[in-house]
Formats: sequence, structure tokens, C-alpha cells
Amino acid sequence: MSGILIKGASIVDGNNTKPYMGDLLIKDGKIAEIAGDLPDADAFVIDAAGLTAAPGFIDGHTHNELDILRDRQRVCALTQGITTEVVGQCGLGAAPSTPENLESMIRLYSGIFGEYSPHCHNWGGFGDFLSRLDGAAVNVASPAAHSALRANAVGFSAKEADSADIAKMCSDMSKAMQEGAVGFSTGLTYYPAGYGNTEELIAICRVVKEHDGIFLVHKRDNLAIPRDSGAGEAARIIRETKVRAHILHYKTGPGNAGNIASLLAPYQSALDSGCDISFEYYPYHAGAGFGIVFLPPWAMEGGYTAVMERLSDRLLRQKLAEDAQKRYDILVNEDGATFTALENTPEYEGKTFDEVCSLRSRRPVEMILDILLENKLAVGFRGNPPQGLDMSPLEDDFFSMLDMPNYTVGSDSISYGRYAHPRAFGSFTKLLRLSREKNYPIEKLVHKITKYSADRYRLAGKGVLSPGMDADICVFDYNTVRDNATFDRPRRMSAGMRYVIVNGLPAVEEGQATGVFAGRALKRA
Repeated sequence: MSGILIKGASIVDGNNTKPYMGDLLIKDGKIAEIAGDLPDADAFVIDAAGLTAAPGFIDGHTHNELDILRDRQRVCALTQGITTEVVGQCGLGAAPSTPENLESMIRLYSGIFGEYSPHCHNWGGFGDFLSRLDGAAVNVASPAAHSALRANAVGFSAKEADSADIAKMCSDMSKAMQEGAVGFSTGLTYYPAGYGNTEELIAICRVVKEHDGIFLVHKRDNLAIPRDSGAGEAARIIRETKVRAHILHYKTGPGNAGNIASLLAPYQSALDSGCDISFEYYPYHAGAGFGIVFLPPWAMEGGYTAVMERLSDRLLRQKLAEDAQKRYDILVNEDGATFTALENTPEYEGKTFDEVCSLRSRRPVEMILDILLENKLAVGFRGNPPQGLDMSPLEDDFFSMLDMPNYTVGSDSISYGRYAHPRAFGSFTKLLRLSREKNYPIEKLVHKITKYSADRYRLAGKGVLSPGMDADICVFDYNTVRDNATFDRPRRMSAGMRYVIVNGLPAVEEGQATGVFAGRALKRA
């Protein structure tokens, strides 16, 4: 066989142009030709009559780096048509990291990364880390993570970075960019990144700007009062540095459905002045996270061992509980939350916080502190879906956002955990289903999750069906493609994705993963 020929497909090429009928010939990992009625020329033929062919989808926001190292098949992504994942978001990535910091970093974030496993992550710098992600079933790209940069320079201390510390972070950031990082991610709700101040971020972003990277923002205000303060900080950094920026998981909710302008308001002056800012959302209301987010900043100082000592100290428990209660009141709404992953108490996975409180006769915050200690911080959770809420206004907002020139989609996927959030298994196929149900033009949706995302992350060769581009292609039945993952059964795979080709090789055939691992670690173009 001399290649793969996709015959008779409705082609949605990623350029936001109307679908057209044609054949695609793939040779040597590239798209060789697109035309009508191409001869098979000894190629493996995929009969795509009645099917749609599109560029492989790019999921620009995931937390799956260790999951990719443990399970390189990535069925949950492939069955959504995803051929590229960007990991290391929200400042939580584990690179670039020193060997001294790496274990503590991963243990702190084990609620999303999973259990500590030394053979998975004995890398040094960013380039070494990125190379480990080569050879999965999907392509993988990553920014450098703020928490890792700060730990290298300041340790896990809450102290303000001095000029030498900032110089070290900037030097490490420059080296990571040279080694292929797509940009710089921060998560200012989490630690040690959250100990950094605005001046520290400005200095790092100036380096990112020099390398044409992108500043990826999980803003500080999730737990701050006033709640919009973090957006103002991010806007200031963008205005002062002129760095390209992307605001993570930024969407309407039940309280402001239909009012997308309110989201943009803190950034409007920066946009009006010509700053290059984009935004993303995932198509669900309830979110997900990891248990240490309930701990106050002072309890996180010093890294994993220090956190565990504080949780074990009975004299500190009352102070911990009082401060954690303030965070709990912001993070958990009236719909409650459910444990998704627990390393040492798996009997509580899939149970709500209220159910575990009842079983253990403990108040919520006391229960959470106990569970964190017992599970050595490896605690994942998600919000519960709202009951009795009409979701149609929020779903309409999904497509109103896509109609804007600077909005795209990132799943915020955490695929670790038996009861993981369904967004890890259905975000992109959910949007395909909703676009069909709401008669939203498929070319608009496909453009935003292919070419637009490839351009934002500077992923050369990706995002468009055109001769000479990498052959990352998904072929699906638009009439039936759908998400199957629910909050009750979150790990159900999507349906309707018939073929997925990654770098010219079939990762999915007739809806089934092939075991072919043709994905590459992608460096910023």
C-alpha cells in the first residue's frame, strides 16, 4: 500500500469555508492531494460516503501529561476526534523542574495527575519532559508551568521573589521556549504559583513575548475578593507586555447566561488598544479540581512534606478548618460536589461530599481535611450538575462565543479518576451534537477547534486539510456523532467517530482504537 485514500467525504477543511465533496490522498504522513474522484493508486481506501472529514481536533487545555505517560492509547481523546492535546495548563505542569522539586510537585498535584510513579517522570528540563511525551496515540504540546518555574527559583516559599529569583525564572523560561514550549501557563489559585506577584508575571511575560509564545491565564480571582480582581491583573500584564494571551475556562454560568459582554468587560480596554487576547470555554456548567484547593495559602508553603505535617498536626486542625471553610464556601455551591479519585479510600469515589460526611459523621471541611491526609493529597473532585436548571441559555452561549473572533474550546480535561468529569470524554463530541441540534454551521465549529487553535499555539502543519499539511484527520458521521459520557457514567466513550488518522497513520478504524502510536511531541513553530 502506498498511502491512504479517503473517498467521497464531505470535507470541512478548517478554514471556515463551506463543506465540499472530495477525496483526500495521504502519503508519508502528509496530505498529498485533495480533489474529486482520485484514483486509489494502490492506497488503502476509506469509503467516506455519507461521512464528514475534518482536521484532527486540537484540545488546547488538558491536565493529562502523566496519564499520557501511563496510558499512551488516549481512547477518550481519539473517540472525540482529538489528535493533539496541550498539557501543562493552569500553571500546574511539572516542567521545567529540578529533580529536587519534581516529586514534591507531582505529589502536590496528585489529585489531577494521579499517584506518584517514579518511572513516569524522572525528567530534568523542559526539553527532556517534552521528549517523554513523544510516541503516544495523539500529538502533545505544552507550555512551561509557572509553579515549576517558581519552585526552581524560590522553592515552595511564600516569599516575594527578589531580582535574582526573577532573573532565574526568566532564564528558565527562555530556555523552555528554545526547547519547544508553546508559552507560559499560570494558575494563580494554586501554589506555589499563587505566591507570585504581578511584577514577577510581567517579567516572565516579557520573555514569552520575545519568543512569540502565548501567556495562558488561570486568573487569580477564583478565591479572591472582589471576585473580578484577577481579570484586572491579567489585563494589566497583557497591556504592559503586549504578550499574546489566552484566558482559560472563561464562560458564562447560570447567573450571567446571555451576558457574554460581562466576561469581556475587564479585558475590553486591552482589546480596544490592540492587545491580542483569546478566550476558551468547556461545554459544561459544573467544574472539577483537586482537594488541596481547599487548603489556605499558608498551609501550602514548603511543599508536599510540609503540607502533610500540617494536616497531621492536631493543634493546627482548628485553624486549618476555619480557613478552609472560607474557601469551601466559595468553591462548593448548593449543588454540592463528588469525589472523582481517591488513592487510599476508593470506596468513596463517586460519592458526594454530603454522603461521605454522613458515613463518617463529620462536617464537610473536617471530612475533607481527613480525606486529604488519608490519601496523601491524591484527592480529585468535581462539582455536581445543577438540578432542574434549563441548560439551553448556556448552550446558546457556547455558540455565541464561537461566533466571536477570539473564542475557542478547551476541555480542561482531567482523565485521571474512576469518576472523572465527563468533559474529558465528551467535550468535542458534545459540541458536534449540539451544533447539529441547533443547526450551527459545522464549518464555524471546526475552524475554532482546528486552524484557530493551531494558530494560537503556533503548531505548524496542524489544523487545516490542505496539501503539504500533516495528515491529522478525523472522519465521522455528523448525523450520529455524539457524547455518551454523563456525570453518572463519566467514562463512556463518544460514538460516531469512524476513523482518526494521526500523522498519516490510523489511530482509529471503524470506531475502534488500533494501538498505533504515531503522535509526536510538538514544539512551537
